[in-house]
Amino acid sequence: MKRKLLIGFSGGVLALALASGAVYARSPLSATAAPAVAQATPLPNAPASRQSAPARPGRKAVVLVHELIKATADATKTQASDVRSALQNGQSLDQYAQSKGVKSADIISAARATLSERLKTAVANGKLTQARADALLAQFDTNAPQTMTNTNLGKAFTRAGRRQLAGKAVLIAATAEVTGTTPQAVRDALQAGQSLAQYAQAHGKTADDIIAKLKEKGEDRLAQMLDKARALLNEPGLGRTQPTTPPNTTQ
Repeated sequence: MKRKLLIGFSGGVLALALASGAVYARSPLSATAAPAVAQATPLPNAPASRQSAPARPGRKAVVLVHELIKATADATKTQASDVRSALQNGQSLDQYAQSKGVKSADIISAARATLSERLKTAVANGKLTQARADALLAQFDTNAPQTMTNTNLGKAFTRAGRRQLAGKAVLIAATAEVTGTTPQAVRDALQAGQSLAQYAQAHGKTADDIIAKLKEKGEDRLAQMLDKARALLNEPGLGRTQPTTPPNTTQ
């Protein structure tokens, strides 16, 4: 039970920490290992509000969107910020590309070529098996077309992006704590092109030290959650204010 709760808090952050590794630094694994965000499909007997809600992408799906946004910007000779603005205005990547005279197939082909090269590098470096690389490429072929035509990317992608930023902030804070510096100093180093692993090494620490700090923080938060849970176990209504029973006026 404790292990599951800990994973719930720190799993995503630890995955971000792996981004400093060879494969996870904007890697093909991150770009394709989870299904892309598809058009929201109405659920049987679901309320209208739930039927119209955009799908919520996971971290890996968001990275796939990032890759397709970049490929779309390159193919249309515009900026990624222009593409993101179009998404937030309700357009799909396909609609944006068509407005610039570019076909989705060309964008997908370019993104696939980039992915293929990354997979080849990962296989050559022993980070990935050829079978796994083939499977990831097949997943891309399935997910990319539906991502290109998704008109809900703007809303869903923005929410997931905020979650990513929050996770990165935790990672930066842990790095600063481990190295005895400040979060701003870490951000400055990142802006200069360093990875968190390189920053840690420059201060006599390692990526493993950062991971250990994240685990420590996760365990601390887990302990706080368990303390709150213990306090609520004997609280009527889980501590909520109980409604006052109206007086019986009937005779």
